[in-house]
Amino acid sequence: MKKFLKQYSLIICNLLFFAYCINLFLVNYFNISTNHSIYLRISLIPSLLIYITAVSKKNSHVELKWIVFCSLALAWIADLFLLNDNSYGIHINLFLLAASTGFFIFFISKLADVNFKGKGLAYMIFTAIGFVVIYLNFYKWIDNEFNDQTLVFKLAIVLYLISLAFGGILVANLCANKQRKQLGITFFLPGILLFSFSTLLNLGLKLKNIDFDFMQLLIVFTLYFGHYYVAKGYAKYLSGL
Repeated sequence: MKKFLKQYSLIICNLLFFAYCINLFLVNYFNISTNHSIYLRISLIPSLLIYITAVSKKNSHVELKWIVFCSLALAWIADLFLLNDNSYGIHINLFLLAASTGFFIFFISKLADVNFKGKGLAYMIFTAIGFVVIYLNFYKWIDNEFNDQTLVFKLAIVLYLISLAFGGILVANLCANKQRKQLGITFFLPGILLFSFSTLLNLGLKLKNIDFDFMQLLIVFTLYFGHYYVAKGYAKYLSGL
């Protein structure tokens, strides 16, 4: 069974995502309602976790495996709260995503020591400036709507955005590490960038109360592939390849 999962679990993940996208397309563009959308959505993160477990080396990196499990489990629970279309759902979703990103940061910090010299420091400064510029422009876009929100919602947004920025800064530092450079550039950097784009777009549309079907599909694509790249990075390291 493990051999089967090792070979085909990632294909199954992508098939589930493809089926979910088709379902969304039918609902949004042809108004064809199906009962499978929720089940497909809540199966995406667990299927990635199964893939990571299947390819990981047995009895090695036990602590890191638990970190990965906690990160993905929190992201999955966060997604469940979005199924309830109410304000409390998105509040809890953002707090849980911040906690999930915290475990991601913990994983990255375990891969290599933070380098505060040379390229490592330069990459971190450049990334920090990039996040500041993006966040300032994002705030200019949604400032009126943001100021109208409750304190809890503001705190949830700020906490999650800070966690994403901190994760991005650590990934940038990882890209300067000779041993982990390929892992950072190939998997974790695309993952954190896709997460950031998906988050900003999703929050912007919600705060601006914009309902545009194509944008919703774009959010789904970027969010899934953010998880996909990060999961591939986890699996690559835990498998010892």
